[in-house]
Amino acid sequence: MIIHPQVEVPPTRIIRASYNSLKEWRADPKGYFTIKPFAKLIKVRFCNYEHKVLLVIEGRSAEEIYNTIIRENLVSRLDHAAYLGAELQKAEIALQNGLSYVQDDPLPI
Repeated sequence: MIIHPQVEVPPTRIIRASYNSLKEWRADPKGYFTIKPFAKLIKVRFCNYEHKVLLVIEGRSAEEIYNTIIRENLVSRLDHAAYLGAELQKAEIALQNGLSYVQDDPLPI
């Protein structure tokens, strides 16, 4: 067996991550979500832009909720899906650790 030393190959490009919500944020035409941990469940309301609740999704983990959202075709923008994944993960962490959760706020650690 020949063992080759690990050689790190430099990437062809390095991109500095950035985001300006005031300039780049766009609403998802399908609607928006509110997220609330409640009694060992994460409850997610899906609303239209007339603020009518169209449906409620309940689950115990971020993964089962975001997969349900995708399966039900409730998002049309990748940035919205990524945002939901991050917020749902925060809600799950808050629920597991007895922390308060407010959507769009950092977790109180």
